[in-house]
Amino acid sequence: MFLARQGFQVLGIDPDRELLSAARERALMAGVELDLMAGDPLALPPLPEECYGLAVDLWTAGLLPDGFEREEYLRKIYRLLMRDGVLIASAPPPGRTRAVRRSGPFAFANPFVADFTRAGFEVLYEGIQKIPSGEVRQVVHAHKPDEKRGP
Repeated sequence: MFLARQGFQVLGIDPDRELLSAARERALMAGVELDLMAGDPLALPPLPEECYGLAVDLWTAGLLPDGFEREEYLRKIYRLLMRDGVLIASAPPPGRTRAVRRSGPFAFANPFVADFTRAGFEVLYEGIQKIPSGEVRQVVHAHKPDEKRGP
């Protein structure tokens, strides 16, 4: 809702039709336009590549098993983002892990975060945050590098 109020075009994909219906109702009351689609975020519909500046993933990546399945999902998001686009993802918190600085991007012991790097993203931030509701979640901010690399 916040991004739509700021004038951004917003696309939301969720399998829960009740959630989408509630979001449509809130958008109507707020006077903003949202493009909401019922569907499986793991089987993204055909969308134009490199046309989104921001992707927000709430729990989908975090609920996938470590490794291939999550990495493939993140590669799909990578292809949708413009060069220098940003992905913000949140997930249930794992056992706390530490980042190890190497030359270039961070290398993470946490498999959740490592999958972002393998999908082509540069991880800018990884941490555990407590949100206003009191819920604790793992948050990753990553971006698609401007230079041609990745999958």
